[in-house]
Amino acid sequence: MKFNLVTIFPDLVNNFIEHGLFAKAINNSLIEVKAWDPREFSGNKDGRIDDKPFGGGQGMLFQPEPIINTVNEIKKHNKTHVIFVAPHGTIFNQKKAIDLKAYENITIVCGRYEGIDKRIEETCIDEVISIGDYVLNGGELAAFVLMEAIARQHKDFIGNKESLNDSFSDGLLEHPQYTRPEKNASWECARNINQWKS
Repeated sequence: MKFNLVTIFPDLVNNFIEHGLFAKAINNSLIEVKAWDPREFSGNKDGRIDDKPFGGGQGMLFQPEPIINTVNEIKKHNKTHVIFVAPHGTIFNQKKAIDLKAYENITIVCGRYEGIDKRIEETCIDEVISIGDYVLNGGELAAFVLMEAIARQHKDFIGNKESLNDSFSDGLLEHPQYTRPEKNASWECARNINQWKS
């Protein structure tokens, strides 16, 4: 499985995948992750990728050309399913993560500023996904959420396959869990203090 993240902050992606199960999966050639900087495909010498909204308004928008050019370059190498992460998208959940596992190659476009020119969405985006009804500074964190939830469904990404039978795997949350030993002095002390306060 390969993930392409279109982002103006490729170092965020590269740092994220250097840790935990992602690093292990990449080292074992189970997962491949590549950050694509749209500045490299802007078509102008200064690498500009944004402009003011037509007709006025606050903030800046990604211009169509850099993002479309980047996605087209990705498609030269592999057939890919292109996702844009944005608040107006379909809400992401475990079922969607399982459905997206069917794609061998996924491209996630990470917005910034006030968003992207609508023509990008109309031209090269297959679906828009939201991770919730709130606003972030950019799409990178949302892309990481999608990428991790999808990747952990991949065969051998998690060493113990029984670990996939966790919250939402059957539509429900897991039950509360505790570590050994059964009796814990710190917990007993805290409980006694809380009972005394009440």
